[in-house]
Amino acid sequence: MKPGLHIALVGVLGMMLMACNQPFEPDGPASSKLVVYSVLNGASSTQFVRLAATYATAPSPSLRQASVSMTSNGTTVQFRDTTIATVDAAGAPVSIPVFVATQMPIIGGSSYTLHVTDPSGLRADVRTTALVPPDFAITNAKVLSRSVRSQIILNTTFGSFDGAFVMHFYLDFYAFVNGGWELQQEEVPLRRYEETDGSMVKVYPALDLVRTHAASRAIVPIRYDTLQYDQTRSDIITRFPAAPVVWLRARFVLTQIDNVLYNYYYVNNGPRDNSTIRMDQPDYTNIPQGLGVFGSSVTVTRNYPLTN
Repeated sequence: MKPGLHIALVGVLGMMLMACNQPFEPDGPASSKLVVYSVLNGASSTQFVRLAATYATAPSPSLRQASVSMTSNGTTVQFRDTTIATVDAAGAPVSIPVFVATQMPIIGGSSYTLHVTDPSGLRADVRTTALVPPDFAITNAKVLSRSVRSQIILNTTFGSFDGAFVMHFYLDFYAFVNGGWELQQEEVPLRRYEETDGSMVKVYPALDLVRTHAASRAIVPIRYDTLQYDQTRSDIITRFPAAPVVWLRARFVLTQIDNVLYNYYYVNNGPRDNSTIRMDQPDYTNIPQGLGVFGSSVTVTRNYPLTN
């Protein structure tokens, strides 16, 4: 995962993991609690921690004077206070206060303990185990040439039987737009169907539990329908008729999150009991006497060349 994308992930976790629009304003009882969000990024040597505190009224302040460090394998790394410039869901510029540590690659399978101490007396020590990166490869790259009519199969091996995963399949290409060539990407759906009004609905992969697939076998095949791949390429050619599309690569991106992040995601985005009137919303956290999450994610990308 690129650093910018991981910054965005940590920022989104401060709102809601991958699927919510709540601002980072955790509300709580009158007595303040420490709020910690941090995701170990197995694909980067830069790690981030975001802090705040709950108060009776919003907005809650970020904690800029806190001491933040992380310990693993007998080594302690100190984080420094900084501000990250990014954009919100509407594309507007926004600054996010975070604590950052560079030159800190994550070792899969190792335990990491996050230490946070604030001058106001708030503190937390929380531990998590980094995911071992999964591995995968396409069984027959010739199917990408469109001359072979068989399923696209990616044999996948998980190093950690933990949490959930999702695989995305992208096509990268150059298209001639408004007199110039532009780099484009398009995701291949798992399936598509037509609504009663004639509109086409594309279905894309969602998080799936690792243990459901990987507990009983060493290799997990992840399949894509070749017809969906062919249709996506045809749609692209139709959408950019000004010049022949220049195909670059098929890009498969496998992301795995641990049980901590999946539980946080599921509690906030899982099934709702619509028959019961509730004024509260459950919180999932692994921060002792606090709120938030400290977990692990890892992303592995494989590229395969495409031909015209």
